[in-house]
Amino acid sequence: RSGGIQASDYTNSRLRAYLLGLSYLTFERTTGAEIINNEFDNKGLLQSAFTESALSKIFDTTIDGNTDKLFVLSNLEADNFFADDDARVKFVTNYTYAGDEEEEQWWLRTPVSSGYVYSVDIYGAIADDASVRWSSVGIVPALVLK
Repeated sequence: RSGGIQASDYTNSRLRAYLLGLSYLTFERTTGAEIINNEFDNKGLLQSAFTESALSKIFDTTIDGNTDKLFVLSNLEADNFFADDDARVKFVTNYTYAGDEEEEQWWLRTPVSSGYVYSVDIYGAIADDASVRWSSVGIVPALVLK
């Protein structure tokens, strides 16, 4: 899509909106017009999973020009912050369980091309073929503690 928001644009993504409890831009399917979706306004992960006391212990972090308390890692951060693929493997918890897999593929914020971003596969390898339309990819929020 030329102009407007891009499907792999983390700043304006549904993923970031979910993490932080924000509205986000999306497209109306029949007309293609940009519309504001408020489904997560003040009811994202930040508001539902953290107490006020816990929130006060999280630094604001600048990511892609935005100051956020929660974010998802970039492909470079995922590569640098973990010793190897095994260290990147994430397991589904009762809080996140949505299927029958024990290991979980998870999103990274780095775009590959329009509609595709990096992710970490169930074996911990960084992959460059995750469609932003996939609904079975997990979220591993990152934060910086004070």
